[in-house]
Amino acid sequence: MKTLKLRIKDKHIKELNQISGSANLVWNYVNALSFEHLKRTGKFFSAYDLSEYTKGSGEYLGLHSQTLQVPQMATS
Repeated sequence: MKTLKLRIKDKHIKELNQISGSANLVWNYVNALSFEHLKRTGKFFSAYDLSEYTKGSGEYLGLHSQTLQVPQMATS
């Protein structure tokens, strides 16, 4: 196994903080939405169902569409 060592430069901190904040916002939104749906219907959302709620938000939040799909796959 190989280990890759990286050093993140100080000049990237602002961008990384913005991306991590946006990813956290999506994670919290998907979890809250899933919990409310589970309470109301007794059923879990599928990743397909959740994609309808997050569609287009990647452009608004500055995230790649695959980043939005990761929390959905983790909760379904």
